[in-house]
Amino acid sequence: MIGLVIVSHHELGEALIHVARMLYGKPEQTKAVSLLEGESLEDLKEKIYRAVDEVNDGSGVLVLVDIFGGTTMNVSALIAAEREDIEVISGVNVPMLLTVLIEREDNIPLKELAKKALEAGKEGIIDVRERIVSKLK
Repeated sequence: MIGLVIVSHHELGEALIHVARMLYGKPEQTKAVSLLEGESLEDLKEKIYRAVDEVNDGSGVLVLVDIFGGTTMNVSALIAAEREDIEVISGVNVPMLLTVLIEREDNIPLKELAKKALEAGKEGIIDVRERIVSKLK
Protein backbone atom coordinates (compact mmCIF):
# COMPACT_ATOMS: atom_id res chain seq x y z
CA MET A 1 0.00 0.00 0.00
CA ILE A 2 1.24 3.50 -0.81
CA GLY A 3 2.40 5.31 2.30
CA LEU A 4 1.09 8.74 3.21
CA VAL A 5 2.89 11.61 4.94
CA ILE A 6 1.21 14.93 5.71
CA VAL A 7 3.72 17.75 6.18
CA SER A 8 2.39 20.96 7.68
CA HIS A 9 3.12 24.02 9.73
CA HIS A 10 2.42 23.41 13.40
CA GLU A 11 0.07 20.48 13.99
CA LEU A 12 -2.34 20.70 11.05
CA GLY A 13 -1.32 17.26 9.81
CA GLU A 14 -2.12 15.62 13.14
CA ALA A 15 -5.52 17.33 13.16
CA LEU A 16 -6.26 16.09 9.64
CA ILE A 17 -5.40 12.54 10.67
CA HIS A 18 -7.78 12.85 13.64
CA VAL A 19 -10.55 14.00 11.27
CA ALA A 20 -9.78 11.10 8.93
CA ARG A 21 -9.95 8.67 11.85
CA MET A 22 -13.40 10.01 12.73
CA LEU A 23 -14.74 9.81 9.14
CA TYR A 24 -12.79 6.89 7.68
CA GLY A 25 -11.24 4.85 10.46
CA LYS A 26 -7.64 4.55 11.57
CA PRO A 27 -5.46 5.28 8.53
CA GLU A 28 -2.63 2.78 8.16
CA GLN A 29 0.83 3.70 6.90
CA THR A 30 0.08 7.37 7.57
CA LYS A 31 2.23 9.87 9.46
CA ALA A 32 2.08 13.58 10.14
CA VAL A 33 5.18 15.74 10.22
CA SER A 34 4.93 19.16 11.81
CA LEU A 35 7.23 22.11 11.29
CA LEU A 36 7.28 23.67 14.73
CA GLU A 37 8.39 27.14 15.70
CA GLY A 38 12.15 27.34 16.10
CA GLU A 39 12.93 24.20 14.10
CA SER A 40 15.49 24.34 11.32
CA LEU A 41 15.15 23.13 7.74
CA GLU A 42 17.47 20.26 8.63
CA ASP A 43 15.19 19.27 11.53
CA LEU A 44 12.22 19.20 9.17
CA LYS A 45 14.13 17.28 6.51
CA GLU A 46 15.15 14.62 9.04
CA LYS A 47 11.58 14.26 10.28
CA ILE A 48 10.22 13.90 6.74
CA TYR A 49 12.84 11.28 5.81
CA ARG A 50 12.06 9.30 8.97
CA ALA A 51 8.28 9.43 8.33
CA VAL A 52 8.71 8.44 4.67
CA ASP A 53 10.86 5.46 5.65
CA GLU A 54 8.34 4.39 8.32
CA VAL A 55 5.34 4.32 5.93
CA ASN A 56 7.07 3.07 2.77
CA ASP A 57 6.61 -0.65 2.16
CA GLY A 58 8.13 -0.36 -1.33
CA SER A 59 4.98 1.00 -2.99
CA GLY A 60 6.09 4.62 -2.69
CA VAL A 61 4.90 7.54 -0.61
CA LEU A 62 2.51 10.38 -1.31
CA VAL A 63 3.44 13.52 0.60
CA LEU A 64 0.65 16.03 1.12
CA VAL A 65 1.78 19.49 2.19
CA ASP A 66 -0.16 22.48 3.42
CA ILE A 67 1.11 25.47 1.45
CA PHE A 68 2.57 25.75 -2.05
CA GLY A 69 5.85 27.67 -1.81
CA GLY A 70 6.07 27.25 1.96
CA THR A 71 8.92 25.64 3.84
CA THR A 72 6.97 22.39 4.16
CA MET A 73 6.61 22.14 0.40
CA ASN A 74 10.13 23.30 -0.39
CA VAL A 75 11.78 20.70 1.84
CA SER A 76 9.41 17.97 0.63
CA ALA A 77 10.20 18.89 -2.98
CA LEU A 78 13.94 18.64 -2.32
CA ILE A 79 13.45 15.15 -0.93
CA ALA A 80 11.25 14.16 -3.90
CA ALA A 81 13.97 15.38 -6.24
CA GLU A 82 16.33 12.88 -4.62
CA ARG A 83 13.91 9.94 -4.68
CA GLU A 84 11.70 8.51 -7.43
CA ASP A 85 9.36 6.83 -4.93
CA ILE A 86 7.85 10.09 -3.61
CA GLU A 87 5.19 12.38 -5.07
CA VAL A 88 4.27 15.72 -3.45
CA ILE A 89 0.91 17.52 -3.66
CA SER A 90 0.28 20.85 -1.94
CA GLY A 91 -2.94 22.29 -0.58
CA VAL A 92 -3.96 19.32 1.56
CA ASN A 93 -7.60 19.36 2.68
CA VAL A 94 -10.07 16.84 4.09
CA PRO A 95 -11.62 15.80 0.73
CA MET A 96 -8.12 15.20 -0.66
CA LEU A 97 -7.07 13.16 2.35
CA LEU A 98 -10.21 11.00 2.37
CA THR A 99 -9.90 10.33 -1.36
CA VAL A 100 -6.29 9.26 -0.96
CA LEU A 101 -7.14 6.93 1.91
CA ILE A 102 -9.95 5.29 -0.06
CA GLU A 103 -8.24 5.14 -3.47
CA ARG A 104 -4.95 3.72 -2.24
CA GLU A 105 -6.80 0.60 -1.06
CA ASP A 106 -7.11 -0.34 -4.77
CA ASN A 107 -3.31 -0.54 -5.11
CA ILE A 108 -3.19 2.04 -7.89
CA PRO A 109 0.19 3.45 -8.98
CA LEU A 110 1.67 6.34 -7.01
CA LYS A 111 1.43 8.86 -9.85
CA GLU A 112 -2.25 8.01 -10.39
CA LEU A 113 -2.95 8.44 -6.67
CA ALA A 114 -1.24 11.84 -6.77
CA LYS A 115 -3.52 12.90 -9.66
CA LYS A 116 -6.60 11.74 -7.78
CA ALA A 117 -5.46 13.70 -4.70
CA LEU A 118 -5.09 16.83 -6.79
CA GLU A 119 -8.54 16.44 -8.38
CA ALA A 120 -10.25 15.73 -5.05
CA GLY A 121 -8.61 18.71 -3.40
CA LYS A 122 -9.87 21.04 -6.11
CA GLU A 123 -13.35 19.49 -6.23
CA GLY A 124 -13.68 19.86 -2.47
CA ILE A 125 -13.63 23.65 -2.74
CA ILE A 126 -17.19 24.77 -3.39
CA ASP A 127 -19.07 28.05 -3.17
CA VAL A 128 -21.91 26.91 -0.89
CA ARG A 129 -24.08 29.95 -1.63
CA GLU A 130 -23.88 29.30 -5.35
CA ARG A 131 -24.36 25.53 -5.10
CA ILE A 132 -26.91 25.17 -2.30
CA VAL A 133 -28.08 28.31 -0.53
CA SER A 134 -29.41 29.98 -3.67
CA LYS A 135 -31.52 26.87 -4.39
CA LEU A 136 -33.10 26.95 -0.92
CA LYS A 137 -34.75 30.33 -1.54
